[in-house]
Amino acid sequence: MRKTILTLILVLAALTVLPLSAIAAEYDPTLAQPGDEGCDVEVVLKACRLLGTLPNLPDGEQVYRDEYINGVKALEKKLKLEADGVIHLSEFQWLEQPLTELSKGSDVKKLLEQLFDLGYITSALPERHDTWEKKYTSAVRKAEKELQLHEDGILSQYELTKLNQIFAVRVKAPDTVRNLKATDSSGKVNLSWSAVKGAAYYRIYRENTLIATVYGKTSYQDVNAKQGHGYTYHVSACKYSLSSHPSDVYVYVNPVYKSYSIKQIMENGYKMRDVYVQFGSTKVSSRSWKGKDVHVTVYVTINGSRCYATLILEDYNNWDWNGQSLMSRSIDTISGKGQVTRTGSELTIVMTSVSFTWK
Repeated sequence: MRKTILTLILVLAALTVLPLSAIAAEYDPTLAQPGDEGCDVEVVLKACRLLGTLPNLPDGEQVYRDEYINGVKALEKKLKLEADGVIHLSEFQWLEQPLTELSKGSDVKKLLEQLFDLGYITSALPERHDTWEKKYTSAVRKAEKELQLHEDGILSQYELTKLNQIFAVRVKAPDTVRNLKATDSSGKVNLSWSAVKGAAYYRIYRENTLIATVYGKTSYQDVNAKQGHGYTYHVSACKYSLSSHPSDVYVYVNPVYKSYSIKQIMENGYKMRDVYVQFGSTKVSSRSWKGKDVHVTVYVTINGSRCYATLILEDYNNWDWNGQSLMSRSIDTISGKGQVTRTGSELTIVMTSVSFTWK
C-alpha cells in the first residue's frame, strides 16, 4: 500500500514539473520553424512553391529563412491549419507532394481517372489528362466532402491513400455493351452500339485483336477489314480501372468489284493484289485441270508483246454451266468477276463468277 501511494506522489510531482503542453509537444514535435534547415524544411517550402504562396522560391531550398514565414502562414491558411508559421508533425501529412490546380503528372492522371470512375467527374476526360485544370476543382471538393476528407480542394498524399482505399471498395465494372450492330458497307465494316453509363471509353476487337480505343463515341468504322472475309467483333465498355464483359457480333465483308480491262489488270496486276475486279470478254489461249480447279490462260497484246494471265475457276464441279461441259467443249472467250492475286511469279485471278463463249 505504501509503495502504491509513493508511486502516485512521484507521478503527480512529475506532472507539476512537466506541463501538459510539453507532454503534447513530445508527441507532436516541431518539424519546421524559422531558422531550421534540412529535408523537413525542404518539404514545407516545396509545398509553398507548389501552392503558390512562395512562387519564386529557389528549387531545393532547405533553409527556413525569416522572410519565408508569411508564405508558410499563407500555406497553413490555405490548408486550414493553424497559421502560426510553425509546422508540427500532425500538420506534415498535408504537405507531402500535395495535388492542386497547379499540379501535373502521373499522380494527377490517376486522380482524375479515379474521380471519373467514382462519378465525381461526369464529362469525358481528354485522351491526355495529366494536368489538373481548374474545372476539376469542384469535383475534388465534392469528393472531399462526401468522402470525409480535408475539404480544401487540395489533396495530400495522406488523402490520396484514403481515396485509393475508398476507390477499391466502391468502383464497379461498367455494364455490358448493348445493341451492338455491324454492317458491311463498300468493303468497310460499320459498328454501332448503345452508350453505357459511366464508361470512359470503348475497346474494339477484331477476332480478339485490339484494333481501336474509342472516346466519346458509340460507333466505329473498320477500314482495314479484308473483303471476302467474315469477322467476329467484340466491344467492351471501360472505366479507367475496370472493363465490362465483351459483346460480340459477326459480319461478312462482301467484295467490292471494280471494272478493269484485262490489259489494265496485266499492266497493274502486281500492285492490285487482293483487289476484286470485273472485266469484259477476253480471248482464251488454253486451259488445264488441277484437281477440282480449272486454270484458263488468257492473253492480250501490250506494246507488241503477248502477255498472259491465269484465271482460276475453283471447284468448278459445283458451278452452274447451263448444260455446257468444260470437258467436251473448248472455251473461246471468258468474262466475269474475280480477285487479283499471285501464284508464284504468275499473275492470277481467282474467279467468283464467269461467262463463256464456245468454239
